[in-house]
Amino acid sequence: MKCEPVAIVGYGVLYPPNANSADVFWENIKSGVAGIREVTDDVWSKESYFDSDEQREDKTYCKESAYLDKNIELDSYLASFKLEKQKLTQLNRTQKMVLFTILQALEKGGLTLKDISKSNLIIGNMLGDLDICDYFLSVYGEKYFKLLEQELALPADDNSKLKAAFVKKLKQKFGTFNSDNDLFPSKLVTDLSELLALAENSFIVDGACAGSLLAVEEGIKLLHSNEADLCIVTGVLGNMGVTGNVAFSKIGGLSHTKSKPLDRSNDGLTPGEGAGTIVIKRLSQAKKDGNKILGVISGSGVASDGSGQSIYAPSTSGQYLAMKKSLVRAGLKMNEIDYVEMHATGTPVGDLVELESLVKLCQEVEMTRKLRIGSIKSQIGHSFSAAGMANLIKVLKAMEHGQFPPTHHFTEFSNQAKALARDYLEVNTKLIPWETKAGVPKRALVNAFGFGGINGNLLVEEYLPAYHDKKLASCSNEKKTYEFAITGVGSFDSTYHSYAHRKEHKTDQNFNFPFIKYKIPPKILNKIDYAQQIALIAATEAIENGLAKTEDKTKVGVYVGSNMGLQNAYYTDLRIRTTEYTNIMQQLLGTQASAKLAKVEQVFKQNFEAVKEDTLPGFMDNIVASRVSNYHNLQGSNAVYDRGPQSFEVALNQALLSLINDENDVVIVGGVNGNSMKEYGELLKTTSMATKTGAYFFVIKKVTAVSPTSKVLGKFSKQIGKKIKITAENATYAGASGALTFLEKLERDESLVVVSADAEVSELAIFTTSKQRLCELSVEELLKASVNSSFDPEAEIAIVYRDETELVKKLRLVRSVFNNGENG
Repeated sequence: MKCEPVAIVGYGVLYPPNANSADVFWENIKSGVAGIREVTDDVWSKESYFDSDEQREDKTYCKESAYLDKNIELDSYLASFKLEKQKLTQLNRTQKMVLFTILQALEKGGLTLKDISKSNLIIGNMLGDLDICDYFLSVYGEKYFKLLEQELALPADDNSKLKAAFVKKLKQKFGTFNSDNDLFPSKLVTDLSELLALAENSFIVDGACAGSLLAVEEGIKLLHSNEADLCIVTGVLGNMGVTGNVAFSKIGGLSHTKSKPLDRSNDGLTPGEGAGTIVIKRLSQAKKDGNKILGVISGSGVASDGSGQSIYAPSTSGQYLAMKKSLVRAGLKMNEIDYVEMHATGTPVGDLVELESLVKLCQEVEMTRKLRIGSIKSQIGHSFSAAGMANLIKVLKAMEHGQFPPTHHFTEFSNQAKALARDYLEVNTKLIPWETKAGVPKRALVNAFGFGGINGNLLVEEYLPAYHDKKLASCSNEKKTYEFAITGVGSFDSTYHSYAHRKEHKTDQNFNFPFIKYKIPPKILNKIDYAQQIALIAATEAIENGLAKTEDKTKVGVYVGSNMGLQNAYYTDLRIRTTEYTNIMQQLLGTQASAKLAKVEQVFKQNFEAVKEDTLPGFMDNIVASRVSNYHNLQGSNAVYDRGPQSFEVALNQALLSLINDENDVVIVGGVNGNSMKEYGELLKTTSMATKTGAYFFVIKKVTAVSPTSKVLGKFSKQIGKKIKITAENATYAGASGALTFLEKLERDESLVVVSADAEVSELAIFTTSKQRLCELSVEELLKASVNSSFDPEAEIAIVYRDETELVKKLRLVRSVFNNGENG
């Protein structure tokens, strides 16, 4: 499939310290306004969490951060739109940040809420919102108090009064939670989709710091496959809780002062918050609709580092590959690029590796001039999953004004970087004209690289009608049906520790992680979340049985459906923030109780793993997918997709699109849930049963790419323009529920004809090679099948419906089809 360029028809921003519009954002970039400042108690308490000693337990040595000014009023702006006020008041801070930038992007593009109805929202996000962490801290307060009352041994009346006062203070500090609160990170997208009347299959993608650009890539795939005509893409980081700061400090990744990307004095990154949104369409559609085109994405690339020294060590291989993909898709070379907005966070190793990746690309062509490069992070810090969007919108504003943007706080490269970049790269430190030859658009590469070895890149161009009309003439988007084969399966749950055992009905009892095989020392195993462990085991079983050793590893991607919010993340937050309980009790009991409170705090913390170097990667959601790519040296995309119980459905759909557009030759698709917290399970509204853990993975490729000697376990199809739907049959597995349903369909060898009144959504049926393939049939296709002599008279008709009205509608369609058929 030849894929046409994508038009950006709207954008909005919210970045430190005060950039509540793209114009303010650009003025800040020009003048060097600093968003990095020492934290206030509104962000987190320095007294409780800061210590210059890097070895201090549960403390961070970094007290600088990039955060939004308090006078940026989100609520009043949101209230100016005709949205349901009650729902607006129920949004958490991260949701408000996303909505703020979406509405701003609509204004920028001259779009209305009606224009975006039923469109897709894709959000690049990590860490969710602080509200669910506050919820667990509030709930676990009771466990803390039980330890405290044992230590204090107060009379019953005094104890009751103290407990009541403690609970009151907890509510004042963290808010009130009840059974109506749905705090799952997936609500970030589902609530906003409902509020704005967007498509039901909108989703979150977690690629850590590459999340923004991965979200753009996923939106582009939906546009190119005609599954969407408009996509809203957001990158956001709204959780400024101290836990991430403390965990990052334990790997020495934070600056002791303020980050200075690319400079010889750089010593680490500075955390930041923010949000950015773009609205995208196929270029032809944007022209047809008369949209103002603010920029064009001519190429995009996502790639993993594959195997490396550690799960968080950056590598040139994936960075180079991501940028190379963008260039190839755009039909351009490095000497045709004017500028690169780098990921460059300010870590000495990370900045140097990125320079190496750029130089490697430059060395492949004859460079007639030095390539200008820059980084915005010395001003707004590193906003992680929102960082790529800041980079992109910075470039769009620079193109609009015809000026190369300055990088502030850069004096000179280190000696090593200077020797590397000497003939190829120069940091642009001044606001100077951005000029190009007549008829040639301004061009830039935009980078965002993620923890865990996932890398995203976009090739962005200034829109020139005459130039881009020629590009459109050479593009074609095909509408056809593709067949896919399942060549490998792996599973792990509490009953069966492998798919092999599942087939034999051989139940397993005790679980011992094979640390020798996976080269993970036993001493750090508890710091690696259970979801990461079982995903690696299940994916490995599928890969070992279904992925040929001769496959091109650069074209094998990993797509995982999972509810964001790993158990280890919540436990780490509880450990670090136990001091909040102590602070409250200090207010209630006074300094005379300090010794006892300190003792109780330490006892309570012993319920959770100490925070060390391996803690951070061990609790990050995206590492569930990254560990698979890292261990098996896979260099296609890797990410985690979240839409609650529909998470696997989304991951599978996006994985198949990557096969259709030839991004990948093979995809490893799975669903995982490793969170068994009682309190987590209680938040699931779908069932009263306890949450179950499990991981289910599949190796999938196009049927046309399967060799004659390969074993095929099942086949299914997908039509371009139709989204796959999988109705999870057991939601107790949370984000893994859809994957389990998919596996059970394969095991049952179902012969289903599925009728869909909605032409855009089809329930998925899969078949082993022993059965006739009759899946994803529209009514018209069913009519043809009904009069075909080869139609299986024993076939069962499954009707998927949401309510009684839809059921009646579909029953009438079925009756009409068969009554009109020759065999009717």
